[in-house]
Amino acid sequence: MAIPSDVVKQILIDPVKAAESTRRSGQPLVGIIGPAVPRELVAAAGCFPVRLSPRIEDWARRSDWLEDQHEAAFKSLFIQAIDGRFDPCELILIDSTSDSRRFLYQYLREMRRRGHAAHLPAVVHYDFLCSEGSWSRHHCETSFRDLGRRLTSLAGATLSESDLRMHVDLANRARHAAAALQSARVHGAVSSVTAARTLRAAQSLDFETALTVLGHTLGSTEETAADTARPRILLISSANLYFEHVHALVERQGGTVVNEIDDEGFRYFPPDADVNSPTGDSLVDWYRRQIYCARMPRTRRDEFLRTAIDDANVHGVLFHLPSEDQMLGWHYPGCRTYADRLGKPSILVRSDLQVRHVNAPWMAAVDTLLQQIRSSRGGRGRAPAGA
Repeated sequence: MAIPSDVVKQILIDPVKAAESTRRSGQPLVGIIGPAVPRELVAAAGCFPVRLSPRIEDWARRSDWLEDQHEAAFKSLFIQAIDGRFDPCELILIDSTSDSRRFLYQYLREMRRRGHAAHLPAVVHYDFLCSEGSWSRHHCETSFRDLGRRLTSLAGATLSESDLRMHVDLANRARHAAAALQSARVHGAVSSVTAARTLRAAQSLDFETALTVLGHTLGSTEETAADTARPRILLISSANLYFEHVHALVERQGGTVVNEIDDEGFRYFPPDADVNSPTGDSLVDWYRRQIYCARMPRTRRDEFLRTAIDDANVHGVLFHLPSEDQMLGWHYPGCRTYADRLGKPSILVRSDLQVRHVNAPWMAAVDTLLQQIRSSRGGRGRAPAGA
């Protein structure tokens, strides 16, 4: 698959258009919202997955159908759907891993019922549970099988074990490539902005495209000694980090974001899914254990966050809890205490991100955190000239 140099930009600007130009002729487009929808299953069933992403252009827009308190990602996805930007899809799958996505499903179905969005593709709720227990596992297996039947019916195809294994293997390879890009970022071979944008683009389409996109960025990396000395920040946000303004701000002020955890956990690099056992069952188990989301058990989320903070490549932690937060605030005190215990400075930002710029509270917080990191590390990671 030939990848032009601006492919990441193209995918991030309009993933649906990028998917239309990448899929096979006649292959149904299936829009995905949420981290629990298995792209492996969508592809193995003969469809082409495309992750439907929020856009910063929609942040300041208003809709007569929405309340002001809805979070920005919800508003953008709803507005895009009503505007017809998702119409090339033949199906939209929305998982149940957050209240926001559950509300989005209900709102879009209600708009169709009232006749205000007759153009909208079919909207389906993928009911996936991350809770423990055999009953939860059985429920997820049923949802997985039901989704497989729906997808194969849409594509006019047959779902085979060998096809599913092939796409699980592609997904594993894509995760290995993402881990290699993560390592390149940590060692200064690629900027945090470039890494975050590439990782997000790699999550947007099928795994073959992901491998090509990741390989293109990895092939153009070049380590610079100056970058390896920058203070390394872990960014933990309860919002969807669907743009990289904070990464750019941190870079301008002399630091680098070496990892980010957001509402959908895209930047999490878990172990491989098992291709040597019955693939459908093992894939369900993999998603139940590995995805990071609002619905995962609290103890597992605590462990996930603390593991990220404990990473030796992390020098400090930037917590982002905007007004829309419904989850991270419960974990923040413990995470802050854990970072303190490890001697890693941290700072909390409550301000919302702005549409076209990062506002003054963000700039002040980043500057303070970088100073604290430099002080804790004996002055290592010097500030950029003129800062």
